[in-house]
Amino acid sequence: MKKPDLKNTFAIILFSWFSTLTILGFPLPSNNGLSSQETRTADSLKKIIAFTNQDTTRIKTILSLSKIYNRYNSDTAIYLCHQAKQLSAKIKDRNLFSNSFILSGWAYYKQSNYPEALSDFKNGLMIKELMLKNFYKNENTHKKEILNTRNNICNTLGYIGIIYDEQGDFTTALHYYFRALKIAEEINDKEKIADHFGLIGTIYMSLGNYPKSLEFSFKSLKLREELGNENDLAMDLGNIGNNYAEQGNYDKAIEYYQKALPIIEKQGDKNALATLLSNIGNVYDNQGNNANALEHHYKAIGYAKETGNKGIIAAELGNIATTYYTMGRRSKENFRERDSLYNRALEFYSEALKIDEEIGRKRGMTIKFFNLGILHLNWGKFIDAEMLLNKSLTLAEEIGSTDDISTAHQNLSWLYDTLAFVSGSNSKKHSSEYLKLSIEHFSNFSDTKYALFNEDKSREMGRLEQKSVFDLAELKRQQEEKEAAVAEALAVGRRNKLEYSAIFISIFLLFVLVFFLGRFKLPDWAIELSVFLPVLIFFEFTLVLLDAQIEILSGSKPMYKLFINVLLALFIFPLHHFIEKLFRKRLLSDTTIKSTGNVISPIAFLFIFIFISCLHSGFTDKKDSLVQIINQSKKDTVQVDALNTLSFELNRSLPDSSISLAETAIKLSRKLNYKNGLIRAYNNLGGTYMTLGEYTRSVDVFEKSLRVAESTTDVNLRAKIIGNIGIAYQNQGMADKALDYYFKALKIKSDWMKHLRKTKATVDSNENRQNKNGLTSTLLNIGNVYNERSNFPLALKFYFSALKIKTEINDLKGMGILFGNIANLYYKMNNQDTALHFYFKSIGICNKINDKSGLAANYSNIASIYSDRHEVQYAEEYCLKALKINEETGNKNGVARNLLNLGIIYSEQKMVKKAEDYLLRALRMQEEMGDKRAVCIVQGHLGSLYTEAGNFPLAENYLSKSLFLSYSLKLLDKTQLFEEKYSRLLWLNADNSYHAGNYTVSSGLFKNSLEHFKKSIKARDSIFNDEKEKEVGKTEAQYELEMQKLQQRQKEKEAAVAVALALNRRNKLEYSGMFIGIFILFSVIFFVGKFNLPVWAVELSAFIPFLILFEFILVLLDPTIEKFSGGEPFFKLVINVSLAVIIFPLHGFLEKRMKGRMLVTKSMK
Repeated sequence: MKKPDLKNTFAIILFSWFSTLTILGFPLPSNNGLSSQETRTADSLKKIIAFTNQDTTRIKTILSLSKIYNRYNSDTAIYLCHQAKQLSAKIKDRNLFSNSFILSGWAYYKQSNYPEALSDFKNGLMIKELMLKNFYKNENTHKKEILNTRNNICNTLGYIGIIYDEQGDFTTALHYYFRALKIAEEINDKEKIADHFGLIGTIYMSLGNYPKSLEFSFKSLKLREELGNENDLAMDLGNIGNNYAEQGNYDKAIEYYQKALPIIEKQGDKNALATLLSNIGNVYDNQGNNANALEHHYKAIGYAKETGNKGIIAAELGNIATTYYTMGRRSKENFRERDSLYNRALEFYSEALKIDEEIGRKRGMTIKFFNLGILHLNWGKFIDAEMLLNKSLTLAEEIGSTDDISTAHQNLSWLYDTLAFVSGSNSKKHSSEYLKLSIEHFSNFSDTKYALFNEDKSREMGRLEQKSVFDLAELKRQQEEKEAAVAEALAVGRRNKLEYSAIFISIFLLFVLVFFLGRFKLPDWAIELSVFLPVLIFFEFTLVLLDAQIEILSGSKPMYKLFINVLLALFIFPLHHFIEKLFRKRLLSDTTIKSTGNVISPIAFLFIFIFISCLHSGFTDKKDSLVQIINQSKKDTVQVDALNTLSFELNRSLPDSSISLAETAIKLSRKLNYKNGLIRAYNNLGGTYMTLGEYTRSVDVFEKSLRVAESTTDVNLRAKIIGNIGIAYQNQGMADKALDYYFKALKIKSDWMKHLRKTKATVDSNENRQNKNGLTSTLLNIGNVYNERSNFPLALKFYFSALKIKTEINDLKGMGILFGNIANLYYKMNNQDTALHFYFKSIGICNKINDKSGLAANYSNIASIYSDRHEVQYAEEYCLKALKINEETGNKNGVARNLLNLGIIYSEQKMVKKAEDYLLRALRMQEEMGDKRAVCIVQGHLGSLYTEAGNFPLAENYLSKSLFLSYSLKLLDKTQLFEEKYSRLLWLNADNSYHAGNYTVSSGLFKNSLEHFKKSIKARDSIFNDEKEKEVGKTEAQYELEMQKLQQRQKEKEAAVAVALALNRRNKLEYSGMFIGIFILFSVIFFVGKFNLPVWAVELSAFIPFLILFEFILVLLDPTIEKFSGGEPFFKLVINVSLAVIIFPLHGFLEKRMKGRMLVTKSMK
């Protein structure tokens, strides 16, 4: 195994790439060497620095000069940046101060001084973020300043991500890239969006997630094609080529490299050209086409020498060496040719190492020492190989490269394993010593590899991915909604304009018609109608036209809406008065309106009061009374139901009585042919057998229940029984069979709920709750199986799916169970703090609902965590609490588990006899119940106990049995744990044999110990790896985001209900106030009828009250009118006019009475 010595395209041409960007407002220098123009520029800048007295100008000039030197003399660039820092701090210019940090960060990056580079970049970022915060506080800040600062922040986040990428800390790099991408999308900078798509693509390629890498690389490529940016296209094409090369799809890789080649040649960027040619050479090398590989590598080194880029030269020399090494390995049988090729490889590796040492590139030196070590190892020069690999390890530890440390330990283990094999025939003692060293280095390799794999970081990466997907989907949804709203608004606007035009023309024609009718002699009621309706329709059209503006001005308050409507009515009155006067002049003689009485009829007022009150009462809240229909069953079936209920209640506390009651219910149900009772009785009996650990008998009973249930139409019942059979198989350790039954049950339940939704069948709340409960039970059981198999992402997915439903229906017991199961899962993932958090959440619910069995399970699990933490007092306390409850409730399974936990606790305290007693009691109980999984665990812990006690024969007996069960039951976590314990047993036995001088036995035992240790690591890698932890992070993020949305919807719903209630109360008060006001207005009108008023006042007094009354009715009915009209102006106008026509007779009658009263009073005076 040789570490590749060539970075991917993106990393190699990184500095060249950033030289094409505009950073901090000015471009970076070219990568093609200092030209005469650049020399003149540098001289000019020096003159400005020397002669300017203006500090800001001087700092900017120093920074410009540092960029030029940064390419060729980074020490000088760093010195200049420090000068800029001091000056900018002196004048308190935050912008220039942050720019100085960012540019010095680039200089340190060029030197591979990552800690200093990160420190300066982060300082620059912090200052930029503070500036942005202050900009937002200051309303006078120019938008351009904010945009420039956000642009700088986006760039700096990208730079920090690049350093973490270079260090191999891909999760942190991805975090910064996603932050930068978010800003780029917010400021709509497509160039930067493309840049960060490309960077994220390279991270996924480094992680081996090639589909995701290609997805982002193609996104970047597409954006660049849209932007017409040919220069950066080559970068994306090269990355896509690298991706295909990593996957072994060499033809595709060459295809994309060849697409990138002419673009880079056209640019004249020789460093990028060297990198691309090198990548093509690597592909040919992997294909075994060494001639073509060497041809491209030599071309690449030629271009690198032209630019004087020593980093690329060293990398290319290493690649050429690797090609010769590969050719040598293929010539193993021809020793002379092999030696010749190995010598060439040695020559080129040595030359590359010399350049790395010259430029102080320690990572390059680490890799060269490593590659030289592997070369000597394959060459059979073991002493040299040992020296070189140890040098590589020392340097890797010095620079803190965990990846390189891990690889060095792995290959040193391989070296000593090889030495043990070589020396085994001559000296078993040396063989044993080498094997001990091999195990030691393999253990270190395992530890550093596990340290490199960071669960939290991998999980956070999954969270970032899911959050990014969620945010993008949400952004897309909002954009689509916005576009749909705009489209709908435009459509409604066009529709309204057409309807307004049509209405206006109709009103015009109506007025023409009314004037035409003036030629004819009409009865009084027709004249009144001809005067009243056109003006009213015109007024209502005005209200409809101004509806949106009235809504805004009134704030939807009925009182204000009525007030605005009345004001408009006052403007309309002169029109009404003019038309009425005109018509009366044309149509009537000088006859005065006869008096129709001295008072307004009390009956009329009563009619108005009743009419409006009826309307008002239509808006009060209506409460439906619930009528419960109770169907009394026959006496015998009632007896069966009672037996079944009692049997279920006694399931745990008195299992024997529960069985007796269930058997009685079965006999009676058969006699009555009562299928539902028979099914329920079988289920109770099967459940009780499960409580007693008699799983085989429970399966037989459940299958009888299923046969009866299949003759009914109750699909939910069938699904429940199938699920129970799955539980019985799961308890027997038959996970595959259990999953089969669980997925059958899940399909039945899911299909039934889909059917209900599709047919829109009416389902009462209780039935809906039962359906959801059944679904969550199955999801929980499937999650449990995946949990046992250590497939944590899938387990978490099913648990969170179930928890979401339980939360929606507020099922506290179900939530408590799920919190406990999620806690178990986090415990197995070594996330004890999160596990405790969920255990205590579960305990809170169990206490609330008095669930003793749930409390016992949680106490037992908490005891396990405290035991792992060596907090023995708490571990024993919680375990004894759980044991007491389980003994009280007769939960044998729980008792056995508590005995196991106590055995483990006492084992850790070196109390061998006490631990042995508890573990053997637990083993007997689990064997009686047939729980193979539990038997596996107890046997493994007994083996571990006997190992530490020095009883190796008994330890081997129990550990061998435990491993046999763990493999047969596919219990990966137990396989990992007990393979490690078995490896330790063999190592201790081997060490004893070695010290006893029995080297032949010790050599064999050490060899076996190493093999079992490797099996343990293999199992651990299957359980804990980046992809699985990322999936866990995604599942967690998805659940959290969904719950946030659910909680937000609940809050919005509650807020909407509260607002609706408040509006309802307010409107009722305002409606009541307006009604009283209208009543008083009519009373006042009646009263002023006793006075001598001018004709226009009489007209106004008769017109306005009725108009206000009409508008009040419209305001009252406004929500209903809006609902029926769908907001369309035409329908709103039709409804309003219809109401006017209904009210017109009342208006005519009362107006005559009022006018008569007023005019009579006037004539009398």
